[in-house]
Amino acid sequence: MVQKPVAEISEKEKEENPFQLSDREREILQLLSEGLEYKEIGTKLFISPNTVKKHCINIYAKLHVNSKTQALRIAYSKRLI
Repeated sequence: MVQKPVAEISEKEKEENPFQLSDREREILQLLSEGLEYKEIGTKLFISPNTVKKHCINIYAKLHVNSKTQALRIAYSKRLI
C-alpha cells in the first residue's frame, strides 16, 4: 500500500475544511444552528457548558468572527454544517 505524502493530505483536508474546524467544533456549530444553548449542548454531548463555551471561542477565532450569528452565517454560506 502506497501512502500519500503528508503535504498532499493536508492540502486535501484544507480544501474540505478551510477553517480547520475539528469534528467537535462542527458538531457544536450544528447544535448552535438548532437553537441549543451552551447548557443544552453540554448535556447532549456529555461535556460542561464551560467546555462548550471554550469550543465556541475557538470556533469564533478560526472563523474570524465575534458572535454566534456571524459564525452561523459563515457556517451556512461555506457549507460547514
